[in-house]
Amino acid sequence: MELRKNSGPLKWTLIAVSALFLSVMLLLPLIYIVITALRQGFAAYAAAVTDSYALKAAVLTIQATLWAVAVNTLFGLCAA
Repeated sequence: MELRKNSGPLKWTLIAVSALFLSVMLLLPLIYIVITALRQGFAAYAAAVTDSYALKAAVLTIQATLWAVAVNTLFGLCAA
């Protein structure tokens, strides 16, 4: 089986398509979220983020993440 030796243009075309896809699917929604969140100003954003329900939700998310990491690590070690 012979390997292609001259795949430079194809390789760079595929890399460019992948980078374009990632920027459209990841960066554009992130930019939209930031612009929408800051539309009423930074004070409104800061008030929403420091709300007691938002802080409780953030703490719950961090706790769930830590438990998931611990359980996955334990099962991974048992499976190995």
